[in-house]
Amino acid sequence: MRAIEVTRPGGPEVLSVAERAIPTAAGDTVVIRSEFAGVNFADLWARLNPDGEARAVPGIELAGRVHELGSEVNGLAVGDRVVGLPYFALGGYAEYVEVPATHVIPVPDELPLDLAAAIPVNYLTAYIGLVRVAQVRRGERVLVHAAAGGVGLAAVQLAAAFGARVVATASKAKHEFLRQLDVVDAVIDYNDADWDDQVREASGGGVDVVLDGIGEDDFRKSLHTLAFGGRLAAFGLTSAMTSSTSPSVVANLDVEGLMIPFSPLFENAWSVGGVTGGAPPAQLAEWIGLLFEMCIRGEIGPHIGQRFTLAGAGEAHRAMHERRNIGKLLLEVG
Repeated sequence: MRAIEVTRPGGPEVLSVAERAIPTAAGDTVVIRSEFAGVNFADLWARLNPDGEARAVPGIELAGRVHELGSEVNGLAVGDRVVGLPYFALGGYAEYVEVPATHVIPVPDELPLDLAAAIPVNYLTAYIGLVRVAQVRRGERVLVHAAAGGVGLAAVQLAAAFGARVVATASKAKHEFLRQLDVVDAVIDYNDADWDDQVREASGGGVDVVLDGIGEDDFRKSLHTLAFGGRLAAFGLTSAMTSSTSPSVVANLDVEGLMIPFSPLFENAWSVGGVTGGAPPAQLAEWIGLLFEMCIRGEIGPHIGQRFTLAGAGEAHRAMHERRNIGKLLLEVG
């Protein structure tokens, strides 16, 4: 089978196509014949810092059909349409992928596999952040950073589905796209030094919820945009990725050194919560199933901005590094 390997830490050019043996399912795993693989910022981190593994295969999200089941796996059959989330094992950029059975979720017949592949990471991140962590309510104002990206656009759609209004940040090239979305009240350039002041002005004094995957200034600028009682849901630190070629941007990332100022939290009744895909598998499956049903009902709908071949994984990474994507980037595998 074909797989994309990281030949060494570095830029998108270190991704190369290799031939590998088709994996065999262990007792508690499933081998999926992939048709589509999602491209995520986690894949860029994995390429820059392959964690010491020689010729690692990135990728944490795919959709396809069950090829082989481990002896301990129940509730699935060969040929079933599924999504797989090899969050910690990686390996998603390949024609056949072994995934822990706990992270294999059936896809309803009504949902095309390309849309199914675009939902788990982006929409699950946005759902956990907005709904489970921030508990967004109808009529509230939500600040969504990088709102035209994969997670950002998912968050805009989910905010609309739950009755909230959106203030969006994005690079200027994406403003016109976002202004066409009915739920978006204002679009602000996150490259402006005073974007936080602009958000407070646009929202009449502050927003109720912030979904922040950028993490600029240890999330302090996002905190500054909150109204009294506001909630910040943090899911990433893309501002730390200052180079598309150097693994030092990963090695120097000091997550535990982040400094959240507690005094303003007490004074303004603010709260900060973290977003992770490491929830218990049963919860992940429940939430992804809910998102699948919302998509089938037309309440949300992934915007697939670009599709690449498996061999084009490097160009997909380059597009994400350069923030050229609107919505989801997919690799067409099968």
